Amino acid sequence: MTIDLNGKNVSLEEDITLLQLLQMKSCEESKVAVAINQQIISHQDYAKTILHEGDKVLLIGAAKGG
Repeated sequence: MTIDLNGKNVSLEEDITLLQLLQMKSCEESKVAVAINQQIISHQDYAKTILHEGDKVLLIGAAKGG
C-alpha cells in the first residue's frame, strides 16, 4: 500500500501500525507528534492505529534549542 508521509509517497506492507512506521523511520514515539488525515493521534494509540491505503501522515518532531 502507499501512504503520504510528510508530502512524500511511501510504500508499506499491509496492516502496519503507526508505531511500526515510527520504528521503521527511527523516530522516538515520545518525541514526535502525529496526525493522520488531519486528525491528531494520541501517543497511547500509536500501537493500535493501523495505517490504510492513501492515508496522509504528518510527523512533527520536537526541536532542541534555546
